[in-house]
Amino acid sequence: MTLSLFNRLSFAQKIWGGTLIFCLLLVTVMAMMLHGQKAVQEAVNDLLHRNMQVLHHALRLETDIQHHSAALGFYLQDQNPHYREILAQTRRGIRAKIARLRQAGAEQDIAIGADVRAIAADFARFEKTEQTILAIAGDPMKTMPGLAYARTHIAPLAVNASTALKNMQQNLLAEGVDEETLPLLVATNDMLYNLARLSASARAYLSFRDKAQADNVRTFVAQIRDTAKKWLETDNLELDQEDALTQVIENLDQYIHRFEKLVTIHGGEQWRQDSYRVRHELSPLETQLSRHIERLIAKIQQHTTEATARLEQDMARARTLTLVLIGAGMGVGLLVMWTIISLIKSRLCDSVTALHAVAESGNLQHRLDERGRDEVAQLARYFNLFVTKIKGLVDLIISASTNLANESRHMNEATQRSQQQVAQQRRDTEEIASAIEHVAASAEQVKTNADAAAEAAASANEHAQQGREVVVQAASAIRELANDVSDAAGVIGRVESGSEQIGMVLSVIRSLSEQTNLLA
Repeated sequence: MTLSLFNRLSFAQKIWGGTLIFCLLLVTVMAMMLHGQKAVQEAVNDLLHRNMQVLHHALRLETDIQHHSAALGFYLQDQNPHYREILAQTRRGIRAKIARLRQAGAEQDIAIGADVRAIAADFARFEKTEQTILAIAGDPMKTMPGLAYARTHIAPLAVNASTALKNMQQNLLAEGVDEETLPLLVATNDMLYNLARLSASARAYLSFRDKAQADNVRTFVAQIRDTAKKWLETDNLELDQEDALTQVIENLDQYIHRFEKLVTIHGGEQWRQDSYRVRHELSPLETQLSRHIERLIAKIQQHTTEATARLEQDMARARTLTLVLIGAGMGVGLLVMWTIISLIKSRLCDSVTALHAVAESGNLQHRLDERGRDEVAQLARYFNLFVTKIKGLVDLIISASTNLANESRHMNEATQRSQQQVAQQRRDTEEIASAIEHVAASAEQVKTNADAAAEAAASANEHAQQGREVVVQAASAIRELANDVSDAAGVIGRVESGSEQIGMVLSVIRSLSEQTNLLA
């Protein structure tokens, strides 16, 4: 059924059909390739527009946090408002990048979304701690607890001691200086001087945290106490003077006790609250923030690596599928073309075999297969029609040859009869000639023998009558011979015409043989 349908198609339709099938296969392969490329492109877009964007924001976020920390350090160092503005700008940039991280689709992945939320929470705590540090940095008393402690707990003691000594000095000067009060006035001036040096050393220690200045403070306190105790041990002091020196010793005792506490405060890690909070509160938050960012970057990179691996696998599968489809398409296309060529070749080979059989054997009864509507079927039909016409012509030639043979046989018989009649006519002519010669001899005899003429007249008349009859018979025989010759000429003409027709038939047969050989 399929072969019959196939044979109904022309060669052009078969070739165009095979080409169309091959093109459809190519279009299918191209469609599959485009579909695979589209999937790969979507994966690339997802990788570039999601992972790489998140990775870019995470890297920029880490850089901005480092810049923010550097600006905070510079601001805490010299309190420059410019760095305060930089802090505000970087803070806004960090918030914006965290918001972009969320908008970029990081929360579509549970692990990455958790890291982004952790980064946002860490930065919120970072901002809160930073605001606390900035508030402390704006107040020196909050920045340096030792300074505040010295101002509230130590400086008043020094002021009290200095006030007591100055009051005693003024009283001595007011009462008048003599030889007994001069040493006390000198000692008071020395204690005031040492007390001033004590305050200077304390301020120097608060500024530079130099242990030598702390030792100077202790030395000055000891000298002032020793001088005061020495005068208290004498009996030359008045009551107000003893009260003043006792007050100086008590204040100095408290002073040195509180100063040691100041040394503990100011000499420890918390001597600057801003630096301490930066180291122990802000730095751990920054480290934790950086750790979360690094973990986020690592996960994004891991996700990117996995996506890249999947992309490579998809591309490998796409390449394999493409190669398979191309191979299959080419194989199917070649199979279709081979099938078409085989069917066409089979039909042509059948025709060639049939033509060869006709050319070799001359069997005009052989016919080609006319089934189908392709060129081979058309060739078979035309060939069969041609062979049919040739067979009819050959049959006509055979019939003409048979008729020619019969006419030749008849002509041969007529010729033989003509020859017999000619021989008979020749014999009759010879008899007539003999009779004429006999008449001539008789006439001569009549002439020579007039006498015998009369006698012979009757005889001559009879012979003349006989001669006349012979002449009539000879004329009739001649006429019959002329008719036979005319019939022979007609037969010869027909033989000549039949010979010409046979030559034409032979020429046609020769031309057909040449065309048959050319077709084969």
